Amino acid sequence: IATGTGQIANILSSKFSNVYATDISETMLSNALRASNINYSISTAEDLSRFPSSKFDMLTVGQSAHWFKLQEFFEAANRVLIPNGTLAIFGYTFHVIKGYNEISEMLIKFGTEEEISKYWDERRIIINDLYRSFVLPEQFKNVEIIRNEKINGGEISGEIFMEEYWSIDQMANYMKTWSSYKDYMVKNKDTIQQDPVDKLMNKIKLTIGLKPGQKLHIIWPMVLILATKTG
Repeated sequence: IATGTGQIANILSSKFSNVYATDISETMLSNALRASNINYSISTAEDLSRFPSSKFDMLTVGQSAHWFKLQEFFEAANRVLIPNGTLAIFGYTFHVIKGYNEISEMLIKFGTEEEISKYWDERRIIINDLYRSFVLPEQFKNVEIIRNEKINGGEISGEIFMEEYWSIDQMANYMKTWSSYKDYMVKNKDTIQQDPVDKLMNKIKLTIGLKPGQKLHIIWPMVLILATKTG
């Protein structure tokens, strides 16, 4: 659900015989990764009426459930899952740099407290809190919630599920894809004296003393919610 350009669908296609991936954006789906056993279609998360009841063994949602009308989504998910089918919801928040607690705090503050933070959609706070506000209805059982959160030293608690080894420029390019950054740049284009991401990267370079070509171990705090359909 909310597959975007199909990154998760592509991974699942090597594990399952058939993958059905939906999104509300025709543009996203037109650029989605292709595989012979992936079937893409346009659909909201709350309206899965195109699929018959008890159709799927597993239903996944990655980094998008905070946009949903949850009660309607859970009802739709319950209908299309087979009895004892699996619901998997996961998401991540602001990345940290392993071994660099001070820099990690700077990155989190940049996303949550500094100027561009005002340009996030208000629902961003839901994933920043790693879906603590989510309450699954009684149609789902065996609920398991795994949260890997930032701790001291640029580390996260528990197993690492999402990581990259990036140069400072790669990290900057990633942060410039943030919706809040893009919105900030558009709405303040006539008054911006320095790109805020570039300014932060320069500060990080000075703080760490980066060597040419040095890669940083980037880790994302994440939440994974697993449940099975009752029945």
